[in-house]
Amino acid sequence: MGFYIIYRHHSGAVSEHWHTGTLGDAPRINPETGLTYVPINKAGDSMVGYLTLNEEPVEDKHASTKHYVDAATESISKIYIHEQEVPLDVWTVEHNLDIYPSVTVVDSAGSVVIGELTYVSRNELLIKFTSSFAGRAFLN
Repeated sequence: MGFYIIYRHHSGAVSEHWHTGTLGDAPRINPETGLTYVPINKAGDSMVGYLTLNEEPVEDKHASTKHYVDAATESISKIYIHEQEVPLDVWTVEHNLDIYPSVTVVDSAGSVVIGELTYVSRNELLIKFTSSFAGRAFLN
């Protein structure tokens, strides 16, 4: 069983199409654009092709574009570990992360050490301590 669908395009042209499905899955015409579309049911239907999103998400369960996720997580993936092998009381750290990172310092025994942090640029920082020691600085 089937039926004819008659389309009147926004250009004024008329065309016919034999549809073998049901009226519920019959193509429709968007009155604003004149483009044909087939509605998709919220449950049980499938879609072939790309889903294009027209804006960034504003609610918790909205879909997100790859660009949105990449931009939101860009700084998360930037890490740098500075190895200070020579004991010094001032460490110069060139990290090339192009950010002002958070910094955690540990000595060679693994204990966290607090120092005075100065950002020289988005790619370099200085850490001053009360005494010289070797260790690591973790930047992210």
